[in-house]
Amino acid sequence: MNPRQSVVFYTSGNASQGTYYTNFTLRNGSTIYLVSNDGRTIIDTIDIPADLPSDCSVVKVPTGVKMMDFETKVTDKPTPGSYNGDVDAKTNSQIMKEKDPHGWVLTLISVSVVFIALTILAFIFGWIGNANKKTAAPKATKAAKPSKKNGNMTPEIAAAISMALSQEFGGEVYAAIAMALDDYLGGGIHDEESFVITIRPSQNGNWNDKTQNFRQLPR
Repeated sequence: MNPRQSVVFYTSGNASQGTYYTNFTLRNGSTIYLVSNDGRTIIDTIDIPADLPSDCSVVKVPTGVKMMDFETKVTDKPTPGSYNGDVDAKTNSQIMKEKDPHGWVLTLISVSVVFIALTILAFIFGWIGNANKKTAAPKATKAAKPSKKNGNMTPEIAAAISMALSQEFGGEVYAAIAMALDDYLGGGIHDEESFVITIRPSQNGNWNDKTQNFRQLPR
């Protein structure tokens, strides 16, 4: 048997009538067990109603797709030559089509779900952005304002600057500056240029020496 196929067994009580005839009969109120080939594992069961009328069949119709729960129903169409299940059963899409033929309810529900989800995401992302800004922003420090008096430098600031300069530069720097100024202003260093350039050719030049063309052996 392939998937989604069925086979019909006739419980006539006489197995010699054919391959699909059983050697037992079914009574109203009894239970049929489908047992695995090991003879112990029960695969499925079905109860035959005690008030099952003649020329009727008992079918198991799935009520859920994920859980595959079955519901036992009595149909007026006998199993031989009929569909193995509830032919008149309607799917959810067919039921929705009957209740909402133009699709307004489904459209309203879809749009509402999308807008609600976008609103929630906007609030979440905005809250995360504000939290990151507060965390990443450096703490503002107040700059110390220099104390001034009538727009002029106070003696305290002047003393602090002079002390800093004296610690940074020693007396050697001042002495070197003074000596350089004395030499320059006193005429110790003064160059007088004649603005005349004299070029004399060298007689010992070896730019055209043929020996330079030979390979020099390493010593």
